[in-house]
Amino acid sequence: MNPNDKADKAHFAALITKKMVIYKEKLNSCLLQEYWQALQAYPLSELERAWDAHICDPDHGQFPPKPADLIRHISGSHQTQARLAWAKVIAAIKQIGSYSSVTFDDPLIHAVLKTMGGWVQLCASTYYELAQHAQTFQCHYSDLLKNRPPDYPRLLHGLHQSDKPILIGDQRRAYQVMMCVENTAMVTHRKKSVKPPSNQ
Repeated sequence: MNPNDKADKAHFAALITKKMVIYKEKLNSCLLQEYWQALQAYPLSELERAWDAHICDPDHGQFPPKPADLIRHISGSHQTQARLAWAKVIAAIKQIGSYSSVTFDDPLIHAVLKTMGGWVQLCASTYYELAQHAQTFQCHYSDLLKNRPPDYPRLLHGLHQSDKPILIGDQRRAYQVMMCVENTAMVTHRKKSVKPPSNQ
C-alpha cells in the first residue's frame, strides 16, 4: 500500500474494522493508526489472508491479532524465513554455480554471504561443508532480521566478475536490490517500483 494514498488508508481501515467484528471489538482512531503504522508496507490482499489465517488459528485465533501476529502469518517466523533463504541459495548454487555473478531478490542474503566469504567461496564448498554452512547462514540471517545492516553488496561476484549478474527469485525485486533501490529494512512496497530492463 502507498502510505500517502488516502484511498489505500480508507480500504485498510475498512478491512480492519470488518475483521474486528468477529471479536466484537470496536476500533478507535489511536488503535487503527497503530495498525496502519505497522502494516502499511504490506499489500491489502496479503493482510486479508493473514487475518483469515489468524482467525482460523486454534492456538491464537480467539484473540484479536497484534500487528506482529499478522506479519508472522505473512512472512513466517524468523527461523522459517532463514530456512527459505538458505534453500534459495542452495538452489542457485546447483543451477548457476560459481562462474556467474548473481543478485538475489533478498538483500539480507547478500549481507550474510558477504560475511561468509562470498559467492565463489560458498560455491566451492563440499556437500558436508554446505551442511555446516546452513546453520551459520540461518543464524546470521535470523540475527539480521532483528538488526538490519545499514547496507549490502548490490551483487555477489562470480569467477567471471560481470556487472550484469543473473537475477535470482522475483526479477523485479532482484533488480531493485542490484540498483540499491531497496533499503535493507525491507524489500518494501513503500518505495517507487523500478522495472528491470526488458532483456532481464
